Amino acid sequence: MTSIPIGLLAGLAALAGTSLGVPGALATALLAAGFIHLDSVDWRSAGAALSAVIIVAMIGAMRSPVPATPPDPHLDEATSVVGVVSSMPNPGARSETALFAIDAVTLPDGTTVSVDSVVLAAIPKAYGANVGDRLVLTGAFTPLEGLEPGYRHYVIGRQAAGVFVSYGATIVHRGSSPRRLLVDLRRELTDRLRRAIPGDAGALAAGIVTGDDSALGEETEQDFRTAGLSHVTAVSGQNIAMLAGLLALLARGQSRRARMGVQIVIIAATWLYVGMTGFGAPAIRAGCFVTLAILAVWCGRRPDFLTIVALVSGGMVLVQPAYVASVSFWLSAAASAALVTVFGWPAGGVGAWAKRSLTALATAQLATMPIAIAVFGAWSPGSIPANLIVAPLMQVAFPLCFLLAAVLVLMPAGAPVIALVAEMPLVATMATARIVASWSPQVTLTAGGAVVVAAVAVPCGITIALLSDDARRWWGRQRETLVGKTGSIVSLVTGLAFGAMAVALLVAVTGLAR
Repeated sequence: MTSIPIGLLAGLAALAGTSLGVPGALATALLAAGFIHLDSVDWRSAGAALSAVIIVAMIGAMRSPVPATPPDPHLDEATSVVGVVSSMPNPGARSETALFAIDAVTLPDGTTVSVDSVVLAAIPKAYGANVGDRLVLTGAFTPLEGLEPGYRHYVIGRQAAGVFVSYGATIVHRGSSPRRLLVDLRRELTDRLRRAIPGDAGALAAGIVTGDDSALGEETEQDFRTAGLSHVTAVSGQNIAMLAGLLALLARGQSRRARMGVQIVIIAATWLYVGMTGFGAPAIRAGCFVTLAILAVWCGRRPDFLTIVALVSGGMVLVQPAYVASVSFWLSAAASAALVTVFGWPAGGVGAWAKRSLTALATAQLATMPIAIAVFGAWSPGSIPANLIVAPLMQVAFPLCFLLAAVLVLMPAGAPVIALVAEMPLVATMATARIVASWSPQVTLTAGGAVVVAAVAVPCGITIALLSDDARRWWGRQRETLVGKTGSIVSLVTGLAFGAMAVALLVAVTGLAR
């Protein structure tokens, strides 16, 4: 008798139900039934587990995101809008984007009309807009259908009716939300890092620590995009894992009580960082992952990383169904699952750790490749070697950049020396991006559509399964069961159900490109 992977199945049930509705819930039920049968548990436990998975899947189906609310027709002709900044601003090159709850618009004839719409507003940086600010914005509105596919679904994922690009603003009054402190902290750290390290290297350091890489030059930004390295400055699990890892070093050799104290600090610092960077979906997932992993240790259990990723991802779409329309959510979910299933629990010496790290990074690239091709219609052939080269550099740059940020706040006099050392791996990373981008331009794969995506997804999935510790462990447990006639039939049905659900999810993600 073996245990049922109830956490993993529940997470998949939530994802499938929310993304695909009732068909996804039914496919999950079939998949769960096959797994439970193969695990040879008693019928009472099997019935309870299957019922739990079906309930989660149906809750997900009922939580499926509704179509985006159409914008108020007056927005199309509005010359200015009045409203409140309702989310933390995300930095850009010339402006910051934030959700903006509009309650009134001014028409060309000077008439003021009351409306009730939420848009994604691009506000010039000079105004320093922050959460809770009431503003009058002048500019132009673009509805969802006028946006590029990838950006359109990002806006839908933010639950906005369109984009309002502002070229001027009047501050009616400042807000008082506690989240303003996090925005101010991010801006202050970003400015100090850029002053400590000049040029694109400083912008890259700020991107690593605060997620604000808006000062990167256009050429450097394009090099990173072409080389498949844009994620380096995106706030993701990698940043948060590195921050948690640095803090975890403080617990080495400490007593149980001292280790628990450090772990509490890790959880607090992780969520402070998630908040400072804007509570994005990848950051929230990583924060939940760190928290649940530590809680598992407190309960005397060894964390199952793949189960945690599945549970957190499923829980996120149940709480916020709009995440299923977010490309960044799916990219980070796929990369996280691939990383943890290949890297697993740290074991062995430095050499074994380095080998597993590089393998995991390559696997993460394989996991995100089908989604990137489906949504963006392009792929960077040099992304895998570029990431393998950059990974060791980032292992050095990440702790140095975080250390530099801390020193800039606590002991600025010591910052120049650390900045000089931190600049070296940053410059090497930019040089790698430039070289890879020059000899390996992006390949456009728009022709062929779903056929091309499937042709890429199948070998990528097989490769990940062959490298996965979880897949090898499950196969080792089930080998004898699969030899039997009944087991063969059930495994075939389970495989078909899993394949059908995977294809359906991929089709759903492919739909983000339309």
